Amino acid sequence: MKSLIFYAAVVGALEWVERGSFRERYTIPSVIFLHAGPSMLAVTSLSSLTVSAARKLIYLVAPLVFLAAGYSYGFPSFSGVQDDLNRRIGTRTTDVLEGRCTHVAGNYWVIWPTVFHANLIRYQRGEPEVI
Repeated sequence: MKSLIFYAAVVGALEWVERGSFRERYTIPSVIFLHAGPSMLAVTSLSSLTVSAARKLIYLVAPLVFLAAGYSYGFPSFSGVQDDLNRRIGTRTTDVLEGRCTHVAGNYWVIWPTVFHANLIRYQRGEPEVI
């Protein structure tokens, strides 16, 4: 806990972080440490189980995890991934492809998903050019 407070104090005092308006991305290591500690305690307590008891627990829990994921998110499919990509990052792809663009400029977080999706569509069509 002391290391988390120390990290937050050091990072919070940096001019670089202040210039970035104290964005939340600078707290990510603290959040990871905060989750890693209790996780290690849970795993350490499980390590006291015998090997046979641990195997039985894995055989019981693993199928439940897969069933829970399937129930929550649906079962995986390539068409589902393609539909999701088209919906999330494919909004500008038609304009880029119809305009026969070779370069796209702008905001990093807008442009790179657009370039990725446009290149994916070109690859699926068998077109060798890359944007």
